Amino acid sequence: MVPRPRVVVGIRAVVTEVEKRAVEDAATQCRGAANVSLIEEPMAAAIGSRLPIQDAAGSMIVGTSAAGTTEVAIISLGGIVASRVCGLQGMS
Repeated sequence: MVPRPRVVVGIRAVVTEVEKRAVEDAATQCRGAANVSLIEEPMAAAIGSRLPIQDAAGSMIVGTSAAGTTEVAIISLGGIVASRVCGLQGMS
């Protein structure tokens, strides 16, 4: 028997619950995942950069994409306090 993988997918911080569910469903169907977890891309970047995400002080993450969009997020106390996506596709 082939084990079913655990899948972690990075998503924008500004996606809707419907979009989150669609990503989870697609990952489950595509790879037959036993477990699908979503992590907001700014949070993943902050963790990977070893920023003090649990502190009361804010940390700013700026991410750019080849599609011409930029995502900015402020992280404090273990969560995303504020976020914005801007670029060629408009403001979200």
